[in-house]
Amino acid sequence: REPASLGLAREALGNVLALRGEDALALRAFEDARRDPAAAEARGYLAERALAHGELARADSLLTEALAYTDHDGRLLGLRARLFAREGRMEEAIRESERAVRRTPQDARLLVNHGSLLWEEGETGAAEYLWERATAMDRMAAALLSGVRNAIGDRPSPPLLPLFVGPDRRPLGFDEEPPPGEATDDAPPPSDARPPSTP
Repeated sequence: REPASLGLAREALGNVLALRGEDALALRAFEDARRDPAAAEARGYLAERALAHGELARADSLLTEALAYTDHDGRLLGLRARLFAREGRMEEAIRESERAVRRTPQDARLLVNHGSLLWEEGETGAAEYLWERATAMDRMAAALLSGVRNAIGDRPSPPLLPLFVGPDRRPLGFDEEPPPGEATDDAPPPSDARPPSTP
């Protein structure tokens, strides 16, 4: 085990490299950062890459490591929701996605994905509501939602947006200050993130 400062420094380096599009070097930096238990974001990046390549067991292992250290990053919970959905565990996926929104209510990408999961389960009204809230929350959500809506006609379910990997790794919604206080699982979701009940 190496000093936490070194592991987190490698994680920060991985973030810079990923933003610059140097994926191979970013991957190496995140793998090195994984030696530090505190490098939860590095594990999130690696888990999302594993999920994209169909390595579900590896993704699950990485997320378990990350969430054992912290469960305050909604992106980690949102990524585990994507893993559950990939495994066909939709009830668990929706429950974990709701936890993600509660933990990080200002991330529009989590709202988009939660809406997509609800859409797949037939709750189209609730999905549309969440997508509208995401668009109102972040100007970049509109462009991403356009892709989601276009894909609906060609696929049985909407695609889920990446949370750690991608050309724009800035979490949507973070161009504004987060609301005061920290959400918990026991607290209800913020009013602008709660979908209306569907008949």
